This record gives sequence, structure tokens and C-alpha cells, in this order.
Amino acid sequence: MNRVFVAGDLHGHYDIKKLNSSNFPEGKSLTKDDYLIQLGDFGLVFNNHRTNQEQYWLDWLQDKPWTTLFIDGNHENHPKLSLLDRVDMFGDKVGVINDSVFYLRRGIVYTIANRTFFTLGGAFSIDKMYRVEGIDWWPTEEPNYHESKRAYSNLDKVNWKVNYVLTHDAPSWVRDVLHSHHIENSYTVRLLDDIFGKQKFEFKHHYFGHHHMDRTVHGNHTCCYNIIHELT
Repeated sequence: MNRVFVAGDLHGHYDIKKLNSSNFPEGKSLTKDDYLIQLGDFGLVFNNHRTNQEQYWLDWLQDKPWTTLFIDGNHENHPKLSLLDRVDMFGDKVGVINDSVFYLRRGIVYTIANRTFFTLGGAFSIDKMYRVEGIDWWPTEEPNYHESKRAYSNLDKVNWKVNYVLTHDAPSWVRDVLHSHHIENSYTVRLLDDIFGKQKFEFKHHYFGHHHMDRTVHGNHTCCYNIIHELT
């Protein structure tokens, strides 16, 4: 079976070193049929006009042996993500960055390496008062009504059963255990509370980022930051 890994926030060039060979030696033995899925705050589709630095790191990822997939976080240029060319992949549409880097959209159930993944990017920025709208913050950082409806519809299609859940933020009861400084009562958190609160929702494991720590709570909710996890 092809291998799948999940990684936490990259923040563009700031934390991308976690994917180099010394920190991720498994990457050296992978192929393009293996996948590393990044859990938001990808940060390499951020500036309104792609910088040389962004291009350098996107080329760097393209040259890696594996295929990189990512969901969006709150610190992304969401209008640019919405305008990406889309292709059919993993049973739905993905946004195309280059031949080896693809964006997994909100509210979709994808089948990747014979595993099913429910993806829901986005989150609320607690630092938005220090940012400039349209430059380094965008109001579409959280899921909208259409994306929420799409999430419920796609979960209905699979009878609310998936192998893995990939989000940027986490439901409130998971955040409470983390004692995260992200204390806002955002729409994203309320949406996740409702989805995870459904008794019919069955999944093996939930992976998320956003909170800048490595910790598993409630048995199957793992916050990812520096540790890269291989899915079994």
C-alpha cells in the first residue's frame, strides 16, 4: 500500500525545514505515489504576486520524491486558492499548484491511497487585528455556508464513515484539553463541534494543526506541529 504522512503548519519558509531529510528521513525512500498531507497554514500560496522565495520552496517540494497535498489554514491567501486550476483527483476536484503539489478543498471526502479522508480547512485568526486585509489576512479564512453544506452532503454520501479526518482547527472539547491560547468561539469551531458531535460520525483518527503543539487527546485527536505522523 502506498504510504501517507501528515505534517503540521509550515508557515511558508519559516517551518518548512521539518520536511528536510534530517527531520523526515522517510521521505528519501518515497515515490510520487506516496503522499505527505500538510494540515493548513501552508503559506506558500500567500502573497498576491508569487515571490521568488515562494517559487523556490514550491520548486523544492516539486523535486521531492513524494506528492504534497495540503488543506488551508487561516494564514493563507484564500482568494488565490479559490482561483487555482482544478483537476479530478482522489474522487473529487483538487487545486493545482504544480505537478507534485495539490490543494485539498474544504468539505470534501477524498480517497487517497485506498483510505478515505474528510477535509475541512480554515480557522479564525486571533492576530487579525495586526494584519492588513487583502495583504496578509483575508475574511474568507473560515468555511462559509456553501462549504459547510457541502461538508454535510459529502459526509451523508459516505454514511458519515471515513478513515481519517483532516482539519486545521479542532472542536471545542479538544481545544479545552490542549489549553490552547486560541480561545475564540469561531464559526469553524462551532461547525466542528456539530460535525464531531454527531453520534453517527465514525472515523479512525483526526489530525489537525493550528495550535503549534504535538499532542494526542481523547485517544484519536492528534495536534501536529513538528512531528510527522505516518498513517497506518
